[in-house]
Amino acid sequence: MLEPVVLNLAPLTELLQQFLATHQRLLSLARSRQEAMRTYDVARLNELLERERQEAQGLEKLERQRKGVLIQLRLQLGMAANPTVSQIAERCGEPARSQLLGLAGTLKATVEELGRINRINAKVSQGVAVGLARVLSVMTGLAQHAGMYMANGRKAVIRGIHLLDALA
Repeated sequence: MLEPVVLNLAPLTELLQQFLATHQRLLSLARSRQEAMRTYDVARLNELLERERQEAQGLEKLERQRKGVLIQLRLQLGMAANPTVSQIAERCGEPARSQLLGLAGTLKATVEELGRINRINAKVSQGVAVGLARVLSVMTGLAQHAGMYMANGRKAVIRGIHLLDALA
């Protein structure tokens, strides 16, 4: 183990806490999105999408700050590349080491859970889109056989009809 050094870890600790809080909010939003998909609440889905977009913008800001903090720590530690949290913790004494590793571990677990839920949500969304495409295909096929006409007065053709263009 390397000899402990005195570092100003407050900016890094604060950033890790902010990253964790943001990812926890994103995780909550992803779970809410699952519930909105279950209940087919489109208005809620749109609201959640906007909130996720705002959180993503916040993450971009935090990422820029993280890069700056790591450059400072790299210079203080005399390292060639930006250090990982584990490498920084390795060079710190207690209780800073435990605090950094605990924050990093909790953040990692939160990010992994968020990724898992987002993969599930993506599969559900894709399944819904495929299902709707099938329904629209059947409806447009029925429209052709039912003698529906387009807004321009021509008879609907399966390859050229758009459901919203068809007149009842």
